[in-house]
Amino acid sequence: MNATAHCSASPRTGRPGLFPALLFVCAASAIAHADGTGARTPAEAVSKLYTAHFAGDTAFTHESVARKGPWLTPDLQALLVGELNRPQPEDEPPSLNGDPFTDTQEYPLACGVGGEEIVGDTASVKVDCGPEGGRTRRIEALLQKLGSVWMLSDLRYEDGRTLRHLLVPP
Repeated sequence: MNATAHCSASPRTGRPGLFPALLFVCAASAIAHADGTGARTPAEAVSKLYTAHFAGDTAFTHESVARKGPWLTPDLQALLVGELNRPQPEDEPPSLNGDPFTDTQEYPLACGVGGEEIVGDTASVKVDCGPEGGRTRRIEALLQKLGSVWMLSDLRYEDGRTLRHLLVPP
């Protein structure tokens, strides 16, 4: 499968840095498919994503997003990179406050991956994250099947917010 077939970008996006970011995303997606890191089941994709998440610094940075890249849809990864590249006024709170993959400011030690529900080329997987001795948060990982590989396309938090909604500038 040619993963770049799922990627499209135009240098005339009007957003500085978006075209190179999309090229990076497309390349990362192609590499994921070529080297076998792509996941064959939704729960496997989520498990691999969270393993990569906790394998290094869990802060929301370019490096942490790139580390999770093989398990993110190209458009979600582009939104995350766009958020990181967006200028942030010093007098305003950031649109992402804390770790968007665990929905907490207190970084948990681990997340447990639960059951999956598959409907066609989409799926949801339950994820429970929480700090040791603290409140556990339930996150619903929403996945999309690209070719034969499952990739994270969004996260839905307990209060109904979604990661994609938080990434779209007001």
